[in-house]
Amino acid sequence: MYLGAYATLRMYDNAKINGNTASTSANTSAQGGGVYMTNSTFTMNGGEISGNTATTQRVALGGGVSIRLDSQFIVASEAIKLNIKNNTLSGGGNTNTATVYGAQVYKGGSTEGVIGGQSFGGYSVFTVGNGAGSYVEQDAGTAKGYDSWN
Repeated sequence: MYLGAYATLRMYDNAKINGNTASTSANTSAQGGGVYMTNSTFTMNGGEISGNTATTQRVALGGGVSIRLDSQFIVASEAIKLNIKNNTLSGGGNTNTATVYGAQVYKGGSTEGVIGGQSFGGYSVFTVGNGAGSYVEQDAGTAKGYDSWN
């Protein structure tokens, strides 16, 4: 699923993004097997993102979700985050070494995010929960991959 400029998606119980593949040729990257976001907002209030894959010979990012270019991915709780599972990455098959990063979620670096009307320059935003115990992933300029939940 592609979420482009200013798109908003809200996902609820019983919804599934499942069994999709993002694949590319040797000289490009495959991103977001389940969801690829650019300049958009995705709020996951329930449902499941599973069994998706990003596959390439060069760079595979975000088998489940790839958060890029001024996007915000909000997961309502730690319990719902566990429904982002069993997504995969694969790469290789040519003389270049493939880079695979973030089987479940990939948060791009060097982009910009907004939370509560406040702008955070230099990155996309990944939020889990609200209130006490929540966290916001905001590594300025740093990409981060989530392969599993500990």
